[in-house]
Amino acid sequence: MFKASGAWHVRYYTTVGGERVQKSSRLCAVDREHSSPKSKLVNMARREVMDAVNAEVRTSDDVSIVQFYENRFLPYCEEVIELTGRPRMKASTMRAYEHLWRRHLKPHFGTQTLQAYQAKTGTRFLQSLATTQGKSVIKHAKGLGTAIFKLAIRDEIIQANPFRDVLMPDDVVEPEATAHYTKEQTEKIIAALHAHPDCQLVVGLACYLGFRPGEIAGLRWEDFEGDDVKIARSAGRDGVDTPKTQDSVATLPIIPQVKALLDAWKVKSGNPSIGYVFQSRNGTPVDLHNMVARTIRPTLKKAKLEFKGGLYAGRRGAATLVIEVTGNAAVAQALLRHASMKTTLDAYAKVIGKAAFAKGMAQVSEAITAAASKKAG
Repeated sequence: MFKASGAWHVRYYTTVGGERVQKSSRLCAVDREHSSPKSKLVNMARREVMDAVNAEVRTSDDVSIVQFYENRFLPYCEEVIELTGRPRMKASTMRAYEHLWRRHLKPHFGTQTLQAYQAKTGTRFLQSLATTQGKSVIKHAKGLGTAIFKLAIRDEIIQANPFRDVLMPDDVVEPEATAHYTKEQTEKIIAALHAHPDCQLVVGLACYLGFRPGEIAGLRWEDFEGDDVKIARSAGRDGVDTPKTQDSVATLPIIPQVKALLDAWKVKSGNPSIGYVFQSRNGTPVDLHNMVARTIRPTLKKAKLEFKGGLYAGRRGAATLVIEVTGNAAVAQALLRHASMKTTLDAYAKVIGKAAFAKGMAQVSEAITAAASKKAG
């Protein structure tokens, strides 16, 4: 919605002559009862207009998949939910969708329609991708296709989702093993950054507490209370937003290793009590990509240390370290704040070291011996 000539308008996309074009419609005059685009009356007017626009798609006997994606699926994902005041999908998700759509899905769908599309066509499509793309891209392509047809079911254009029955290729190339830092590597990296306490803290938050890069950038001094830190936001190229998932909002304990780095950076920053912990000159969150490229990588390269995998390798290292030390994957899941234990184990917990493995087997042996002794006694 936008304001022009003393009235509220809604802007949307539609198809004219087979081409995707942008149009707008006047909603109502701006007055006391319609003073804000978030007001109930303005939103009621918006819904009436958009329901009529979308009805052209929903009441059609059939529609091309490309038209449905551009005129219905995209606006649906970008729609601002009245309850939260935020779009249905995050900007980062929409960028990923658009990349997959332009590069793979749009050329594949072509002029095919929703009702005519069959699962076997999708299976052949994914199989064709397997020659040039890895498993991750193919999984995301299937996920986006499934989401598009799911909305078409909701709009009563089709009755079943053909993409749910699309088969993944048997010969899909598995992704290369992702990097992670061991405890010893983390300690060497932090030591090498001794002249940059801000970078030391960034690495410590990733490698010891499993912070995502966006959560590090969005951290504020107000988020610290005693020996705890609250993860309440994420910052990136699209600005400041909520964390990746609802489960990501949590309070974590600050271990002494991180507390020492935090105190050093706070002193260096002039002991602030408010504002972003890593702040640019104009008061916005710092760009961590620049920090890594301009300071962290060159410093570590000079010290002949690798930063392979970046800050996410630190998050994976944190999960691995927790499991090695505690022997409890549930602790790692809580630290990384995953809704599913499978995500923690499959994507973040790496193979434990030989020493930790030997220690674990020794504990198993001791338990068996103790049980046998107790039975004999």
